[in-house]
Amino acid sequence: MLQSLERLQQTNRELLKSLASIDRQARMDKLTGAWNRRRLEEAVANEMERLHRYDHPLSLLLVSLDGFQQLNAELGTQAGGPRPV
Repeated sequence: MLQSLERLQQTNRELLKSLASIDRQARMDKLTGAWNRRRLEEAVANEMERLHRYDHPLSLLLVSLDGFQQLNAELGTQAGGPRPV
């Protein structure tokens, strides 16, 4: 009985770890590590709630990089992808 419980607990920890990984993948671009649209919309909604709750000013800046795919195609992902930290 104790071994079964330990196996279930271990399986549960593994499932939670997998779920966290899937959630991260669902919210970030794999190549660049940038937030995707889904994550951006969640962040904006959270900030709008904070704006209404605390009546603080809010600014939003969105940048669109035209030709990003072409840059990657011509120069490879080393030029267009994320920079090493």
